[in-house]
Amino acid sequence: MKKSLSKRSERTDEKKSTGFVATGNSKTNSLKKTADDYPAKPLPLFDEDGKVKNAINISQDTTNIKQAEIALLESNERYKNLIACLPVAFYTTDEQGIITLYNEAAAKLWARHPQIGKDKWCGSWKIFEADGVTEVPLDKCPMAVCLKEKRKVIADTHFIVERPDGTRRSFIPFAEPIYDANWKVTGAVNTLIDVTESKRAEIANAKLAAIVQFSEDAIVSKTTKGIVTSWNPSAQKLFGYTAEEMIGQPITKIIPADRIHEESMILAKIKRGEIVDHFETKRLTKNGNQLDISLTISPIKNSEGKIIGASKIARDITDYTKVRKQIEESEKRLRLVIEAGAMGTFDWNIEEDEFIYSERFAHIFGYDNAENLTRQSFVDAIHPDDLPVRIKAHEEAFITGNLFYEVRVIWQDKSLHWVKTEGKLVFENNAPVRMYGTALDITEQKTYADKLEKEVKERTAELTALNTSFEKAEVIGKMGNYTWNLVTNKVTWSKNMYAVYGVDSKTFEPVLENILKLIHPDDLKHVRRNMEEGIKTGVLYPVNYRIIANGKIKDIAGSGSLGTNDRGEKIMIGLVQDITEKRKNEILIIEANKELAEKNAALEKTNRELEQFARIASHDLQEPLRKIQTFSNMLKGKVGNRAVIESYLERISVSAERMQTLVRDVLNYSRTSHLEEKFEAVDLNNIIANAKHDFELLIEEKHAVIKYKNLPTVKGIPLLFSQLFSNLISNALKFSSKKPVIQISSSKATDAEVRQHLQLDSQKKYHHIVFKDNGIGFEEEYAEQIFAIFQRLHGRQDYSGTGIGLALVKKIVEKHEGIITATGKPNKGARFDIYLPA
Repeated sequence: MKKSLSKRSERTDEKKSTGFVATGNSKTNSLKKTADDYPAKPLPLFDEDGKVKNAINISQDTTNIKQAEIALLESNERYKNLIACLPVAFYTTDEQGIITLYNEAAAKLWARHPQIGKDKWCGSWKIFEADGVTEVPLDKCPMAVCLKEKRKVIADTHFIVERPDGTRRSFIPFAEPIYDANWKVTGAVNTLIDVTESKRAEIANAKLAAIVQFSEDAIVSKTTKGIVTSWNPSAQKLFGYTAEEMIGQPITKIIPADRIHEESMILAKIKRGEIVDHFETKRLTKNGNQLDISLTISPIKNSEGKIIGASKIARDITDYTKVRKQIEESEKRLRLVIEAGAMGTFDWNIEEDEFIYSERFAHIFGYDNAENLTRQSFVDAIHPDDLPVRIKAHEEAFITGNLFYEVRVIWQDKSLHWVKTEGKLVFENNAPVRMYGTALDITEQKTYADKLEKEVKERTAELTALNTSFEKAEVIGKMGNYTWNLVTNKVTWSKNMYAVYGVDSKTFEPVLENILKLIHPDDLKHVRRNMEEGIKTGVLYPVNYRIIANGKIKDIAGSGSLGTNDRGEKIMIGLVQDITEKRKNEILIIEANKELAEKNAALEKTNRELEQFARIASHDLQEPLRKIQTFSNMLKGKVGNRAVIESYLERISVSAERMQTLVRDVLNYSRTSHLEEKFEAVDLNNIIANAKHDFELLIEEKHAVIKYKNLPTVKGIPLLFSQLFSNLISNALKFSSKKPVIQISSSKATDAEVRQHLQLDSQKKYHHIVFKDNGIGFEEEYAEQIFAIFQRLHGRQDYSGTGIGLALVKKIVEKHEGIITATGKPNKGARFDIYLPA
């Protein structure tokens, strides 16, 4: 320490102590020596007879010892007062960790006054790690680690102190051992930096970031010249461009050429401070597609109220995508209190006008040489315009006992610096006798504070505009957000959350019990499971569920994330959206797509039939016509030859009959697709009985046998089933070279059988009907071909027919959502397996 004396006193003696210079003063030097300063101890003198004959009195001058004791007491008092003036929490312990000293800032942080000489390690009631849950035993706190491991401890994260009243504060510790002259640890000092407010800011920013993270709305900001300055993930999802591709580019990059004029109109409104609300237009994606979107654009102002840009929310109104807003994550702005070592200290003896200062104190006021400075030297360094501030602060200090002021100081190199001075007065008999204090260079802090204040004003203006846009976006997107404190179980809803859930904000209390009552009973179980697993694992997956509000069912989509608040308590931040209309639209689209697919399939089938009909017209139907025409022409030259005429007329009749059969079969085949009769119960036993009656003469002629028993009753169109079995029986009777035997049987199709046929629905049950004959059969390679229209495996001269019968059979089976397969061997007969829904 350095000291300065007024002209009324001069230096007489110097004793050094830790951090300070103990100096005598005029009052000390003028002490008069009294008998008390010469303690005497008389010694008796004896004669030869042992009698006292005299005495010797030896005195010792203890003046210097007394002065040293007084100086030591004053030094300790100065040290304590300096610690008390520190603006940060500060305390010391001995080598055993017993608290020996702490200042009022520490007591304020702890919200308690620990007992000096009794409390150990720290004055905190309880200490927790940064998660707010894991308690740190006091014997493992940073101060304990510092003393036990004899090293400096600077935490890389913050701790949480819980006060006796349950409130919490966040702090960062800086613990350092104290050594004696022999480098033996005699104790430790710990400085606690209170960072509570910064942590609260982090939580607030995290909440905003979480809300934006789940937004599915494209949120873009741009300058007043239309240059993109931000581009959120939903914008990338919507337009296909990444942020790197768009930031710094003109917004016209995504505007169609025929709509470029809209940007000029929008920027003009923004510059006038107007909001562009629900502007429906078209915009381009990266792949060149045009989207129908709705724009909400708001001006962004700085702290001076000047419009500096615009914020745009784009919503795809084609697909009703979820609306979200982008809020840029605020930068963390926190400056820790300058370490204790960066402070200068002073001790002003008011009575003697003696001013003692540390070397650091001199440097803070711009003096490189700390020698021979007076109190006035430091006053002279203060900027003239700020001297009134110092004078007023001193006048108040002599009343309140506390000194505080901030002034500008002009260093010797003419540079300007801000200095904060704090002090405390000591009174004796109501008169100020001494002042202890500290000085801190706050130039960086002031510069930063001014810059921060300006940025905060600008950011506040931006956030205000974004918040307004976000509230509107929530309404547009039918969205709401919530915060759920998992410790206190308190739930906080946004304004539009009530509208999403269809409840009155004046009467509905958003507590967990009431909220769960709104969820549809069928969805409650999986909603609870999603919540419980999310709390347990820390990962909350998106979930869709239904709610019942005022008798109406709504479809809701929910998502969220987990975090902690400024008290270290676990919280859940989430976003919900009413997707009722979207789900209805999705169902309509699915049904429309299904109907379209069915119509496309029917159209393709019709096209194939048209191709087949075209072939009929070009070949099969023309063949009998050509014969009729040929034989008719031949008749012209054979008028007198009756036998030839009759032969030609017979041939003409056969061709005409064949053409008539072809036309009839084609009509039957085509009508099958358009038959709209309702399905009804059809007893296949009756169908076979009727078919036997129809073929009675042919059966007798060929001595045919038809065996069937206990055939099922199925759902279908009776007429079509009559055609189906009539064609099968007709084929069996027609394509036979010996006594026909026809066997028809039925059974329940097994699951294995159903799985073998991909065309069948594995969730349904089917009847398995087997139709077998002992006719001429066919090669296995023709098993599929025989069902094609006009496909004949045998010549017409051998067996009659048009080639339509089996095609009609297959078409009837498929119309009844079944399948038919065929197997056979030449001269071994044919087998048809039919599967129909049970």
